[in-house]
Amino acid sequence: MRSHNGIERTAVKIFADIKMVVQFTWSCTGSRLFQMHEITTFADRIISLYVLAGVRPTLVFDIDGTLVEHNDAEDVIKDTCTLLRKYVKKLPVLLCTARPESLRTETEKMLRARSLDGYTSLIMRSSHERNVEAFKTREINLWRDSFHPAPCLRFGDNIWDIVSMPCDRYIERFQASCNARCVLGELYIGILLPVESERQ
Repeated sequence: MRSHNGIERTAVKIFADIKMVVQFTWSCTGSRLFQMHEITTFADRIISLYVLAGVRPTLVFDIDGTLVEHNDAEDVIKDTCTLLRKYVKKLPVLLCTARPESLRTETEKMLRARSLDGYTSLIMRSSHERNVEAFKTREINLWRDSFHPAPCLRFGDNIWDIVSMPCDRYIERFQASCNARCVLGELYIGILLPVESERQ
């Protein structure tokens, strides 16, 4: 990956520079831990470029499989949690989860216990909302367009966490690989986190 030194300090130039680096999609292979570290390090580099230019991107995180594991203990996922904690007091941070609104109190308590609080907003799914893909697309786009029109970095372990749905079939197929991906959209950068193959 080439050096980012000397880029012009404008959001447009930065996005163009990022686009040249990843060529629409960026991916890696290896163990899940290795991929998690690589993709979050890459995302941190992108965020730093924006901040350097005076642009405050919105960071959007899913919860399950993104910040905490899909297990009873809800163990933290180190690399994404480190990234959230680094920027939660500096940038708008949105948590958008498919967890139902009825679990808000328990979810907020769980996040505080893991030092994952301080976020700008926590969006949860209403009881009548059945389509997770439509829910996340609508809520993230509405929040961004209404309050934070700056670029948006979206982190998640499912394709609908990181791009607006429906999406191109080429992008949909990324999910099956289980590998980390970075996808560039018009107003967002999607960070698809690696998952264990047995979850597929």
